[in-house]
Amino acid sequence: MVRLVSAVLVLVPLLSVLRVTSAFGAPATGPSGTPATAPATRPAVDPALLTRYAARTLASAAVPGGSLNYRLLVPDGYDPMAAAAYPLLLQLHGAGERGTDNARQLIWGGAQLATKLQAAGPCFVVAPQCPPGKQWVNTPWAKGSYSTAAVPISDELKMAIEAVEKAAVEFKIDRSRIYVMGLSMGGYGTWDAIARRPDLFAAAVPICGGGDPAAAARLKAIPIRVFHGGADPVVPPAASRDMAAALKAAGATDATLTYTEFPGVAHNAWTPAWETPGLFEWLLAQKRR
Repeated sequence: MVRLVSAVLVLVPLLSVLRVTSAFGAPATGPSGTPATAPATRPAVDPALLTRYAARTLASAAVPGGSLNYRLLVPDGYDPMAAAAYPLLLQLHGAGERGTDNARQLIWGGAQLATKLQAAGPCFVVAPQCPPGKQWVNTPWAKGSYSTAAVPISDELKMAIEAVEKAAVEFKIDRSRIYVMGLSMGGYGTWDAIARRPDLFAAAVPICGGGDPAAAARLKAIPIRVFHGGADPVVPPAASRDMAAALKAAGATDATLTYTEFPGVAHNAWTPAWETPGLFEWLLAQKRR
C-alpha cells in the first residue's frame, strides 16, 4: 500500500490511500554543505535519555581495529528468565547527529523509542553513533538511489549490525523480531541493512532515505513502512518512490509494503512519521518467517 498524504497528485501508479498532515520547515545544512537531519535549531539531548540508554562501545571483531559508540535501551522489567524473548530495534540516526559524544544520536527518536515504542511493548533499542565524516552508506544523498553491487557495506553499518548481534547473544532476544529504523542518512542505512542482511531483520522503517531498487527481489517479503517528505530538498523523494515502485514490481503486496509521502513536508519527515497511529504496534507485531 502506498499513501499520498494529500489529494493533489498521483506520483506513481500504485499511490492510493489519502490522508492529511501538516507541513514542516526546511532542513539545515552542516559543514561544507553536508545536509543535517534537523531544522537549524537542534534541541539538546534530554539528560534523562542519557540515563535511560546505557553508554557502550563496541570493540569490533568484524572490522580490524574498529570501534563504535552506541547506546542500549533495556526495557523496564527485563527478565532474562521470562518465558518469552524480547524484540530489538536498531535505530540509525542522520548526518547531523554524527560525533564522538555517544549522545547526539538520541536527539531525534530517542524519546519516542523510550516512550511510544515501549508503550506498544517492551523492546530493546540499539542506537549507534556514526563517527564524524563517515556514513552508514557511502553514497551521495542527493543522488537518491544507488547500487549495492557498486557500493560495499560501510564499516560503520557493519559494526552497527555487529552491536545488534552482540546484544542478541548477551540478552534474551527473539531473533525472529529484530527490526531496523532510520532517518535521512539512517534511512539509507535502513535500506542497506535489509539488503545486506534480509536474514536478520523482520521489518524496516526507512524515513527520507534511499536504497538499491535492484535489491527489491530479496526484500519483497520483508514488511516495510516507508516515509518521505514530498518537498524534501536534501534526499529526493524519488529515492523512496523508486524503492516502493521496485518492491511492488518485484511482488511486494499491500500486506508488506506501505509508502507514505507527506506533501509540503521538507526533510524532517520523521516528525509526522513517528506520529503515525499504530506505527510502533505494527512494528512489534512483525515476525521473520
